[in-house]
Amino acid sequence: MALESGKYTIISKLNDGSVGRRVAEDRSGNPKGIFKLAKDMGPYVTIWEVEKLENGNYKFKANGSVVGAINGLLWAIILENQIENATTVEWTLKRDERDTDGNAYVVMAASQQVGWVAPTGEDEQIAVKPILVGLTIPPTFSPSEVFVFKKWEQESE
Repeated sequence: MALESGKYTIISKLNDGSVGRRVAEDRSGNPKGIFKLAKDMGPYVTIWEVEKLENGNYKFKANGSVVGAINGLLWAIILENQIENATTVEWTLKRDERDTDGNAYVVMAASQQVGWVAPTGEDEQIAVKPILVGLTIPPTFSPSEVFVFKKWEQESE
């Protein structure tokens, strides 16, 4: 099942912690890290804009900023002229077929065999590195490589 364009929250399958930008960030125009946040972040959550492109790839925005890989880490790119520093800003999604809810994916760079990998510690930055696939049918992935996309249901005020 392909993910449709829309607003989502993203959860790491490794520890069920939210994936996103930190609550407190510097005010510079420098790229902001994308982290596997602690589970007890309370009401704070990063809202992700997922855009399905005509070529089948995806673009992601975290709190309004394009997300890309720079030097093996995942960043929200604040200034448009910094996008050229990213090795990728287009992603593919491979569904984790072992997930019965149908909303868990491995996020891979569209042009390379690297993808998002959650660190084992909390509040550490998401890495972008080679994905390890278990040679089974269906393929198996490490929980650190699997992310759950939950449709954002904005609460009415």
